[in-house]
Amino acid sequence: MRKEPTTEFGRDIRDRIQEKYHISEDEFAQKIIKIAPSSLSRYINGRAVPPYTIALRICGALDLNINKYDISTKKMIKKESDVIDLKEEFIKLGIIEEGETITEQQLVLLRGVLASNKAMFQNIDKLVVKNKD
Repeated sequence: MRKEPTTEFGRDIRDRIQEKYHISEDEFAQKIIKIAPSSLSRYINGRAVPPYTIALRICGALDLNINKYDISTKKMIKKESDVIDLKEEFIKLGIIEEGETITEQQLVLLRGVLASNKAMFQNIDKLVVKNKD
């Protein structure tokens, strides 16, 4: 027996998968958004909050407005590899120089920029998905 979603985000995901795709949640996870079915299940059941980039992918695939949900951008940069990738991008953009570290203040500023531009990032994600087709 499936557990009922405890969040609006989870309920909307479950409903939209059936409305739009008519496939199982596992198929949606694997084929459409390319994540593990167990991860999607945790997001639907409220046991975990998806990283912002995954939430964008889910919302884009299901035509949901990400601004409707409380998804923390703090989850976005959580692994050391994410920080290394971010540091490389900062160097390319001239924000920091090779050998410098990313400060907590820079990360806070970046989170703020991302949070205030969610709609823009959501539209970019939709364009990327459409261009892959």
